[in-house]
Amino acid sequence: MIRRGDMARKALRVNLSDLASMGAKPIGFFMALCIGRDTDEVFLKEFISGLAEDVEEFSIPLMGG
Repeated sequence: MIRRGDMARKALRVNLSDLASMGAKPIGFFMALCIGRDTDEVFLKEFISGLAEDVEEFSIPLMGG
C-alpha cells in the first residue's frame, strides 16, 4: 500500500526525473491538486509532509499552483 506522503513525492520526482533526463535544471515547480469533498485533514497533512521532504531534499521550491 502506498503511503499518502509518497504520492506527493512520486508526483514531483517523476517530473524532476523527466527534466533531468533532458539536462534541465528546474528552479521551482507549480502544483495543482484536485481533491474530493470527503478528503480528510490527515490525508492533506501527510501529502504536504511528503512533498515538503522532497522540496528540502532537492532544493526546489513550490512557486504556486
